[in-house]
Amino acid sequence: MSYAATLDAHRRLAILTHLSACLEYASNSEILMDVCNWLGITTSRDRLVSTLAWLSEQELVTLEDHEGFVLASATARGVDIAQGRALHPGVRRPAPKGP
Repeated sequence: MSYAATLDAHRRLAILTHLSACLEYASNSEILMDVCNWLGITTSRDRLVSTLAWLSEQELVTLEDHEGFVLASATARGVDIAQGRALHPGVRRPAPKGP
């Protein structure tokens, strides 16, 4: 797997993990970009938009565009993947929990 593909898989997992921890499993795109950058996954607005579109095409999130303000919500399958209960090609598997 190339470096870019590995980074994309990490970015997708980071987004799903954040959404699974949010109230109502939803967050806006600006916060999601900050989350990725804070985790060291360099993310531009264009990259975030394409990542969210990919996650939506895979039915792992739903998107609502409110005149430039994008709200992403994790689907039940997206939460399962974030929590390691399911796998999806192109999304990194979460690390095991524990010591």
